[in-house]
Amino acid sequence: LGEQLSRVEKATFLLDRISQLVSRGSDRLRANETAKRIAHSIAELRRDYVNRLEQKPASNDQPGEAG
Repeated sequence: LGEQLSRVEKATFLLDRISQLVSRGSDRLRANETAKRIAHSIAELRRDYVNRLEQKPASNDQPGEAG
């Protein structure tokens, strides 16, 4: 998942740059806002991904648990 997020980040950056080059006026502003929203969503996904990686796996041998 980490590699996929990196690829999406790079693609979003490139899409933003292309949009800025070919868009004009309000289209450029709309493209910029869309790129910002995508980047924000990717950052949230990456943060969730990293948090899950940092969590210790649950052990089935917890004291007091039957199993």
